[in-house]
Amino acid sequence: MGFVPIVKRKTTNSMKPVLLIAAKNPLPGNVKTRLTPDISHKQASELYTCFLQDLVERVFSLTEFETYISFSQNSETDLEDLKKLLPYPNLKFQIQEGSDLGEKLKNSFDYFFSLGYNRIVIVGSDHPDLPLNILHKAFENLQKSNAVIGPANDGGYYLIGLSKPETDVFENIDWSTAVVFSQTIEKFADLKLSHDVLRVWSDVDDYEALLKFWDKLPKGVCPRTEDFLENLFKNVQKV
Repeated sequence: MGFVPIVKRKTTNSMKPVLLIAAKNPLPGNVKTRLTPDISHKQASELYTCFLQDLVERVFSLTEFETYISFSQNSETDLEDLKKLLPYPNLKFQIQEGSDLGEKLKNSFDYFFSLGYNRIVIVGSDHPDLPLNILHKAFENLQKSNAVIGPANDGGYYLIGLSKPETDVFENIDWSTAVVFSQTIEKFADLKLSHDVLRVWSDVDDYEALLKFWDKLPKGVCPRTEDFLENLFKNVQKV
C-alpha cells in the first residue's frame, strides 16, 4: 500500500497510543502558499520548516505515546529530505495514501488500527506552540470516548483522534472550508460516536494570522520559529 517503514505488530494491552504529525516536505511552493505574495515561497518554506522542527522537538520529549511523521509523498526524495530535517533516531515515518485529505486521513487511521493501536491522534504540523497538555488531554479523553477533536478558529480542526475504527467520519466532508468542524461533529452524531471537544487553537494560514501568531508567541517555546519571525518582522512593532 506504500506505507513505510513500519513493522507490523500484534495487539497487546501494553501498546502505547500513537501520535501522527501530518507533514509535507517543505519545498518552496509546496507549503504555506497562502502566505505568498506577502512573503516569498522560500520564506514560507523556511517558516514551515521551523514550525515542523519546533513541534517535533517538543513532542519528541514525551514518552507516553509513539510518534510518527505522516506525510504526503510527492517526490522520491521526500522521505530522505524529512529524515534530514528531523534527525531523531527513533522517529518513524508513514506515507499517506489517498487522492484528497479525507482519504489520506481515513487510510492512515485504518492502517494504524490494523496494527493494533486503539488510541490514534493526528495533529497538524503548523502549530509549533500547541500546548502539550492538549495532547495529554486528547489521549486521556480517548480512554473513555470514541473520538476527540480540536477545533481551529477558521472552522476546521487542528487535531482529531479516534479510539474506534469508525473512519467514515472522514467521508463527504467539504475540506478546506469553514464547515469542516461542524460537519465532522455531525458525523460523530450520525455514527453514534461519543466525543470530546478540546480547546480552540489558531491556524496560521494567511499573513494576518501569521502576524497574530507572532504577536502572541511566548518567548522560548518555539526557538527556531521565534528567531525566524524576529528576523522576518524586524521592522514591525508588536502590538
